[in-house]
Amino acid sequence: MILPVSATILKQMMPEYDRVLNGFSRPVTRLWDYIRADDGPVIRFDPGPVPYAYFNADAELGFTVDAIRRTVNEEIPRELLFLLGFDQACERIDREFDLRGPHVGALVRMIHGNRETLSRGKRKQFAHLPGRIILRIELIVRDSFGDQGSLPKPAAPAA
Repeated sequence: MILPVSATILKQMMPEYDRVLNGFSRPVTRLWDYIRADDGPVIRFDPGPVPYAYFNADAELGFTVDAIRRTVNEEIPRELLFLLGFDQACERIDREFDLRGPHVGALVRMIHGNRETLSRGKRKQFAHLPGRIILRIELIVRDSFGDQGSLPKPAAPAA
């Protein structure tokens, strides 16, 4: 299984990521002797592979475990709730107005991303829809994302 750990790091953990990365790279970089030139660094001495092969990776491992934990416990459930709300909104809009296709998905994302309201600037893209229809679609989006609650708990394994 591939976990979207990088999304969790980008959204929640960049300062920690930088700290862990610098915790390794700064001491190792001090072992190099180089000067900066227009065409790139001129290396006068490098420490070879030993500093990279044999290092204490406790901080890196702890960071990785925390990123995986956050991804599994927070990011994936949040994404699943978004997808459930998105699918419900698109299905309800299609049922009520017989609208489907990528423009409906874009409309739902725009409304949801703007606190369940279609911005004045984005309304121009949907000028073919009467204002009362837009208001109803905003309500559908609000209800679809607001009524989700939480993900159902997995069933306990049979004994």
